Amino acid sequence: MAIDETDLPNFSGKVLVILTSTPGDENIVMRDAQFESQAGRLFLIGKISDIIKWPSAGIPVRVAWEQVQQYYELDSLQQYYDISDRVEQARHSKQSFFSRIFGKA
Repeated sequence: MAIDETDLPNFSGKVLVILTSTPGDENIVMRDAQFESQAGRLFLIGKISDIIKWPSAGIPVRVAWEQVQQYYELDSLQQYYDISDRVEQARHSKQSFFSRIFGKA
């Protein structure tokens, strides 16, 4: 099936948190993402974000679009840090997870 490349999302200036269909894979935090066709397949190509001082920070990464099960589109790396902090706080709180993350009682 041919992919209409005019219908693809534009991730310019965004930070993506990508969950793939591969069991056991960690989330991929990607910046500078764009689509590219290679050998008849569509890939999301970007750089590993420097969320922590990983040796892989800044290294180009390619994810086959058909392997992406879910992704979060964030405005900045700071937004990722803020959400991660709230998730961690919710894990250690007596409030329900959703109440803590979304601020509802």
